[in-house]
Amino acid sequence: MEREVLANHIEDYFLRDELLPKESRKYLRKSLAILNEPDESFNYFKKLAISLTNIECEEPKEVLRALRQLSISLWILYAWSRDEDNLESIYCACEFSLLRAWKVATPYFAGKKNVEKNIESTLNSIINLYHQLSDEYLQKVVHPHVGNLYALSSSINSHNSIDVNIKLFDILGRVAIHGLWSYSYLSKEYFLETESLMEGIRKQQDIIIQLINNNPLLMTPYKDEQAIDIFLAILFLSINRIVQ
Repeated sequence: MEREVLANHIEDYFLRDELLPKESRKYLRKSLAILNEPDESFNYFKKLAISLTNIECEEPKEVLRALRQLSISLWILYAWSRDEDNLESIYCACEFSLLRAWKVATPYFAGKKNVEKNIESTLNSIINLYHQLSDEYLQKVVHPHVGNLYALSSSINSHNSIDVNIKLFDILGRVAIHGLWSYSYLSKEYFLETESLMEGIRKQQDIIIQLINNNPLLMTPYKDEQAIDIFLAILFLSINRIVQ
């Protein structure tokens, strides 16, 4: 019922011509329609994000409009993804959209005009959604399996060891990025590395250690670019010098 109501509101309001460009409406509909195929769903949303942020005119009002449209589109995809209990598409979409939004918003950081402040505020809303989504992803996908040998590897829907390897390193990178974001935000909030802050960081570091110990495929990288995920994990584990 909730999804049906949401769908009706999208059709009646957000997908009208004046609120979302025709091409973007098409991509959003297709992304929502195939959530059970995360890669394809993400590819359509990726096209949406590019179409909205590929701004030739850099008028602040146009940038703000594009960022708001992107933010609302992300929240719609998030709502439907939660209903489908499948966060893969929205995770990739939010990650990619954040990078696109950051690129078009940065020229207006620290601006004094209202429109410039609203641009930064809209970007922050996308960042906050990314953090919320990251927390939910780790709670649902990673934490239930990370403490048991091979459990996370077995939860990956593939019998191909290469696919499992690639996905495990992807998860490793996601966990590490989440930890680095958490450390950055918490250290700014506390202004110094308090014991309570470091205790929370240590718990997140333990997740990475368990992830590696219980999934031996992480000892054998398959692709050169997996060095990025390894570096992110090492960087996060090096905080407070507790690499194990």
